[in-house]
Amino acid sequence: MNHRNSCMSIKTFKIFSRLLSYPSAELQQSLPELADILSKEQLFEKAECLKLANWINSLSSIDLIDWQQDYVSIFDSSVSLYLFEYLHGQSKDRGQAMVDLSDYYKQQDFQIIAGELPDYLPLILEFLSEQDPDVIKDFLQDMLKIIAKIGFKLKQSESDYSLICDALELFMGQKPRATSPIIPIQVLSELDKTWQEPAVTFDASGNCGTCKI
Repeated sequence: MNHRNSCMSIKTFKIFSRLLSYPSAELQQSLPELADILSKEQLFEKAECLKLANWINSLSSIDLIDWQQDYVSIFDSSVSLYLFEYLHGQSKDRGQAMVDLSDYYKQQDFQIIAGELPDYLPLILEFLSEQDPDVIKDFLQDMLKIIAKIGFKLKQSESDYSLICDALELFMGQKPRATSPIIPIQVLSELDKTWQEPAVTFDASGNCGTCKI
């Protein structure tokens, strides 16, 4: 993904993006560094940071092929990371929603490469890692029930990937849900309007160098 430079970066969201992507040898080698960055940024309470750090460190010691097989069994079989599937399924409305979200990314000078779908959660987290905290909260507020639903499905699968969804809920001041959230029709309608109305725009922070993990 080809994204803009920004002097503002919440690296925890970039770490979450990488963790939710398909495991690679490069990712596994970088896990201790990622756990250290997450701990230093302290975006969450100490107990939650410790849970995440322990999980990340545990991934360092497992066989990469086993990790990859576990990832495929979860995200290719039972849990989708494409958020608009939870809103529209495979209907034509999902296609229009993705066009609107792609246009929104372009307005924020965030470019995605050919073949990437804009509603993919790791891509959304990559985008959010470059935004101001207020923009992140506005964006996540619209998506939170979908993320909570993904978290609940991951808990049903007894997957520690649910820790990421729990952390996002805690970031928004919400207690992680013990039951699957219901997404009311009116919420879906309002979420669609977020991408369709040009008046809903946010100021991007100025370009001033590259933020890296």
